Amino acid sequence: MSDWSERWRTLPGAKAVPHVRARALACLFLMVCAVCPLFGQVVINEISAANSDRQLRRTGDGYPVLGTTPSWYADAFDDSHWKESKGPFGFGAFSGVSFGLNVSGLMQGRVPSLYVRKSFPVTISQASSTARLELVTRFNDGFIAFLNGVEVARRNMGNPGMYAYRDQTAFNTNFPGAAATVIDLGAANTRLRAGTNRLCIQTHNKSVTSGDFLSMADLRISGSPAVTLVANTDVWRYFAGVAEPSGGLIDYGIIDGVPQTATWAMLGYNDSSWPEAYGAFGYERSGGLVLGTNLLSEMYGITPSLYVRTLFTATPAEAASSGPLRLTLDYDDAIIVYLNGREIARRNVGVVNTITPHSEFARSSHGASEDGGAIEVVTLGPANTLLAGGDNVLALQIHNNSLTSSDLIGRATLETTGATPRTLVRPTDLGRFFVGTREPQAPSDDEEDETDIEEDTPDSESDWIELYNTSGEPVNLTGWSLTDDADKPRKWYFPAGSSIPAGGYLVVMATGFNIGPADGATYLHTNFKLSKAGEYVGLVDANGAVVSAIAPAYPRQLAFYVYARNPFGSYVYCDTATPGAANAGTAFSAITPPPVFSHLGGFHAASFPLQLASPDPEAVIRYTTDGRVPSETVGTVYNAPITLTAATTVRARCFKNGEIPSDTVTHTFLIAQSAARQTLPALCFSGDPELTFYGPNASGGPVNGEGILSI
Repeated sequence: MSDWSERWRTLPGAKAVPHVRARALACLFLMVCAVCPLFGQVVINEISAANSDRQLRRTGDGYPVLGTTPSWYADAFDDSHWKESKGPFGFGAFSGVSFGLNVSGLMQGRVPSLYVRKSFPVTISQASSTARLELVTRFNDGFIAFLNGVEVARRNMGNPGMYAYRDQTAFNTNFPGAAATVIDLGAANTRLRAGTNRLCIQTHNKSVTSGDFLSMADLRISGSPAVTLVANTDVWRYFAGVAEPSGGLIDYGIIDGVPQTATWAMLGYNDSSWPEAYGAFGYERSGGLVLGTNLLSEMYGITPSLYVRTLFTATPAEAASSGPLRLTLDYDDAIIVYLNGREIARRNVGVVNTITPHSEFARSSHGASEDGGAIEVVTLGPANTLLAGGDNVLALQIHNNSLTSSDLIGRATLETTGATPRTLVRPTDLGRFFVGTREPQAPSDDEEDETDIEEDTPDSESDWIELYNTSGEPVNLTGWSLTDDADKPRKWYFPAGSSIPAGGYLVVMATGFNIGPADGATYLHTNFKLSKAGEYVGLVDANGAVVSAIAPAYPRQLAFYVYARNPFGSYVYCDTATPGAANAGTAFSAITPPPVFSHLGGFHAASFPLQLASPDPEAVIRYTTDGRVPSETVGTVYNAPITLTAATTVRARCFKNGEIPSDTVTHTFLIAQSAARQTLPALCFSGDPELTFYGPNASGGPVNGEGILSI
């Protein structure tokens, strides 16, 4: 369906109305929203909590697709974050080839694949030509080519229609000396269209350690002379396959890795196992330093490091101020200071914006003020780039220059500036501390700490939360928060200075990374992830009011759907994700419950009638006995018991108009097996014979179909 004003009619109880009237109703709804506080000014508009970069969806005989966003070879795909370069692309030595871009640094030892896209114009006469369309390519080692979203050619990558993941290597080697291959794509008028066309090619190497690679292609209409539509030396958009480009949402700003973040210094870190005491913190053997907590017995001769966290609050006005913050430092021998997880000062230890291990020593001796050292005053950036309205945390990492140094201390004072300055943190405030005998971590394995994550290269399966500003004015999100726990409304704060434009969208990735554009990321990232099983999601304003929420919890999520807000303020499943844009696609009100079998699979002494039942009496059950997954067009409609007389696999699903088909329930029934066989464990496989079991690349295998047995 083309728009939400039509799609809402697919939901139960919705009356069919003329298109114009539907639009009028939608407009009326938006007018009501403008004055009704029920929906709020900024709303949670779409979430993705179960996206996968591995699960495939097959539609007909076409190329399988991933996830809910446009495939990388589709017209609708947004390649604006891809880089541009003249071709050809490669590395190594190839006779007669001069690289437009050497991609050895992007690929060699890292990934086997490179994706390129080229848009090109076609005239009406070219699009109506009956001459042959030819792809002329030199490649090393395998490729798949798409023209206007349709697979048109491949070499060394299996049979047509077989999906190739970004980490798949080519099945065979195409030697560097191989001549150009001319591939007939059929008559031009069967492949081209008047206007903009797109040639997309994914090229795969035989191994990530290979010493050569080449992606080089021309597209032409044959004749005398031939008409070149795309030249290999043209400017292309390209992307090395460090993440699956299709189906999800990629943060290209951190595609080479997540910035190192001191998770223990973040606001959401669980420090409940850390002792609590008054500062200043450190140790002293001879009594020269003024300490609130002396940790001599815990640190002397044992460890050079100490970690301290002090929570404090800032008012919305303080967090919105453009005035600078002021930090005063007094330390012995080295100190690193973090504000809400962001490094704001470092003295005498480690490298800026990197994790400094607990065992590292200060580079040299530095005395505190009691020992003649200078107190340092640092002017920081504007408060609205560093503070959040409400809770904040100032964290110190203090290091000594040896295990047997006579003293250690770290003092930090944080203040606002301007006409009415205020001290936010004093060295003597109550805080929590951790003696650095190891790296700081969550208090126990069974206690949740979502900031303590594995920082790996983000892939395209990441969760996200999209916000929509329904008003005609921009909204300052300073002091606002997102949460997946109704009992913790301040779980993740928007960085100070965040905003959403009038009538605009803001996408926040729920990866757990807790980073943002200040760290080089394209998107904001929360310190929590979303559960595909379903959970609460809430948006809280600077005053602590919940302005939008999916409560008490969103339902179970599936890989090929997002959960989106329709024009009437309700949340529904949708088969198309539109992060950063108006919601689109087909809406579904629920997931149909799966069918119930009267008997479980396994050994059965004799034949019997198998009965299937739907928990929803309005749903239709379809079943198969040939291993295929039932669909609206595959399988038999159940209307009577199924008599089983021999070993049979039964797969069944429930279908209901306006709902997502149920999960597939599969049982294998082993009928009248011998007593000896019944004493053995039975491992039963079921699946589509062509799509699951018979690999198209196996010697002597079928010409079509794809499957795990080809691995």
